[in-house]
Amino acid sequence: MRICQSCGGRYEPIGADGVRYFHACPPQRRVRVRRGATELLVALEEVLDTDVQLEELDVERPNRRNENVRRDPDGVVRPIAEGDGTTDEAA
Repeated sequence: MRICQSCGGRYEPIGADGVRYFHACPPQRRVRVRRGATELLVALEEVLDTDVQLEELDVERPNRRNENVRRDPDGVVRPIAEGDGTTDEAA
């Protein structure tokens, strides 16, 4: 089992069918709120009872990981975005 250090996702790099899985971090859910006279974009768990919720948005993670590959101009195949890397779960 592999753990993505950017989003916390847990996955097997090779599926039961033998096909490689290319992990990509999902977007984060954010809520635009009016807090007093200020508009803020906050995580869902940071919404206060006194906030006026204006809209919910999905936004890209700032350091997302995307293991799907691209070919550089020099011909090297690399992941689209490394993010914070991965660790292997201890058995």
